[in-house]
Amino acid sequence: MAEKRVLIIGSANMDLALNVYKVPTAGETVIDDGGVAYTPGGKGANAAVAFSRLGAKTTFATRLGVDNHGRQLYNYYKDEGIDTSYIKVDRDRPTGFSVVMKEADGQNRIIVYPGANSHISTESMVESFSSAPDALFLSFEIGFESALTAARIAASRRIPIFLDAAPAKKEFPLENLPPLEIFSPNETETLEFTGILPT
Repeated sequence: MAEKRVLIIGSANMDLALNVYKVPTAGETVIDDGGVAYTPGGKGANAAVAFSRLGAKTTFATRLGVDNHGRQLYNYYKDEGIDTSYIKVDRDRPTGFSVVMKEADGQNRIIVYPGANSHISTESMVESFSSAPDALFLSFEIGFESALTAARIAASRRIPIFLDAAPAKKEFPLENLPPLEIFSPNETETLEFTGILPT
């Protein structure tokens, strides 16, 4: 069977991961020794790494700043065997950054600063389809309108679309999306979109 080609148009972040026994309340200072680490992140980047490790020919289209985080992430993707031909450099905005707080009970709280992720252009999306993908993977972390644009390009070429529905906002006009192969919300996102909390 021929190797499948997957195009990911998505976010690339450097994550600051904090393991904490509890999140501070307003005005509170908490001293903790749970551990701190910088790790590659972003829903698009995480998917690209996963697809590459599973053996797919993986192309990642994103936007990185001209900063240390951007250079580190670019080299990381190359080392993972990802096609980086469609990664653009943004000279005006920083690489995306996230703060991930993980509490002792496993609960995550995440703050994302999109930076360059918010400026992935339609032109660069169209260009990335030159990779001749068999499937497109998206998430809303690049913004609904950008995800919608990429999905419409894929649909016009009859390329199956897989969409990680995060982050979720009730006001997103999901009906404007073309038909999807997979729409994948987690419990919180399902609640936001449907009013139903899976149990």
